[in-house]
Amino acid sequence: MGAVLSHIGETMTNQMERAIALAACATAAYYVQRLSIGKSIKDERLDVLVGSLFKFDAPNTAAVYENQILALKEGAFLLGHLLKPGNHQQYKQVTRILYSLLHQAQRLKNSSRIRNDVKKRLIETQPQAELVGLSHPQLISTIADIYRQTFGKLRHKIKIAGSVTHLQQPYTQALIRTLLLTGIRSAYLWRQLGGNDWHLILKKKQAQESVSELFKYIQ
Repeated sequence: MGAVLSHIGETMTNQMERAIALAACATAAYYVQRLSIGKSIKDERLDVLVGSLFKFDAPNTAAVYENQILALKEGAFLLGHLLKPGNHQQYKQVTRILYSLLHQAQRLKNSSRIRNDVKKRLIETQPQAELVGLSHPQLISTIADIYRQTFGKLRHKIKIAGSVTHLQQPYTQALIRTLLLTGIRSAYLWRQLGGNDWHLILKKKQAQESVSELFKYIQ
């Protein structure tokens, strides 16, 4: 499996690259929702998502996530369910978070000021990431502050519902803000690759086929 993952980027179509980016965005949304009700995220999952923030010149989409497609399986499975016909009421909260991330990514795409500000702050933070590690609470706090100082100041913020007890915990807040930033980064990448909201409506079958292809790498 490791050898397959290390070479996935060599044969990816644009459609597959979009699927990976969207799965990463959905994975971030999934864990935001989980954290909001008192669940946790494994460090290896967090490392891949946080690490994507510092991939400024990756050769392909898989490389943005260190070719660790398995780390995106929750998002891929979520998309697999959402793209199928039927009642998705049980995914209402995480779907709302996912679409909020896609919306914020569009704002990022439309604003060079926000893009430059976020990138500048991440470049300044990269030495800290290399020193303490991607899942270290100190780094999580720093990245959360980047989110708070940029997207957190916009008029239309992403609102998270869940357990008040857990949402009031400072580290949980920091983790959620960090994951929201990783989700926006992935959603922005999806849009850079040609993804748009209409793909999820008018080209649902095509998107579903791409996500199904991803399952070959995460089973």
